Amino acid sequence: MPKRTTPFQTIVRLVREHFAQPGVTITESKYLVDSVTGYETEVDIVIEGELDGEPIVISVEVVERSRRAGPQWVRQMIGTHKNLPTNRLILVAERGFTPQALAIVESEAGRVQALSPEILDDGSDEPLRELFVDQYGANPAGCNVTIVVDGEAVLLSCEAGVDIYAEDGQLLGPLHLLLREVLSHPDVVKHLSTMAHNHPEREGLKSFSCGFRIYEANYYLQHSETGALHRIIALESWGSFSWTQTALRFALTKLGDRVYGSATGTLAGRPAVWVATTDKNKMTTKVSWQTTDNKPATAEIEDSFLNLFPAIRNLTFPEPAVTDSPDFASG
Repeated sequence: MPKRTTPFQTIVRLVREHFAQPGVTITESKYLVDSVTGYETEVDIVIEGELDGEPIVISVEVVERSRRAGPQWVRQMIGTHKNLPTNRLILVAERGFTPQALAIVESEAGRVQALSPEILDDGSDEPLRELFVDQYGANPAGCNVTIVVDGEAVLLSCEAGVDIYAEDGQLLGPLHLLLREVLSHPDVVKHLSTMAHNHPEREGLKSFSCGFRIYEANYYLQHSETGALHRIIALESWGSFSWTQTALRFALTKLGDRVYGSATGTLAGRPAVWVATTDKNKMTTKVSWQTTDNKPATAEIEDSFLNLFPAIRNLTFPEPAVTDSPDFASG
């Protein structure tokens, strides 16, 4: 059975992570074992750490409804955690609690806490109120490969399905997967995103071309007739390109004694939430995000393909190492 989660639950978990002390682990949708039945029970958020040298488990249950949480849900949660290894239970209701529900919580002598988010006045002096998120899409249409032949650099125009080999002759995979690995490298993503953001016609960008030196990865093309292996020096790719920017308006919120900003939007076509917290003493703001459609990330789905060329992950692509700075064209 897939783990359950909701956008508000994800926000609560991200907020707890932002304020967590060193050594504390926070897990969303974790299973705890009932000491009586022996069966596992899924808990929305589990916080594990130590208090005075002793292990402590804080469980958080979140309800996201159109009306206030009532006594039935509160009693159900308290009963659920009676036989779980929960030292303290925090109940979070997005729309608040009824008076009767709060009375039940108060009768638990501090073991149970009820929290609901409070939207703060826009006049707050919190610095982060709006965030602009850049997103781009680069879809390769072709690729040139520069290889070493008799000590000389030779440029080849290659099909996407041409095979890539290791130094010992082991077949690794096709060129298009190698190129995808390069384009998904964090250095490359940052470089393309920055160049596109600074382009004077960024909203109208339609295509890109860019080259990358991967000599140190030690990958090869094989001559179809002689079987000789030739080391790859660089890749040059081109294709379609798009760039968009989304403005996220953060709602400043207080949950217990924790103040945070949250926003909802889309990321790569998927629904997502953002959480921001500010350390006024350090004058820093931390922002985290997560998709909320309960689908695995693309990297998780295609991890087996990306692992075909692990040496790419060990490379660095600082701007001087890019054989050609990205060229963009608008239409």
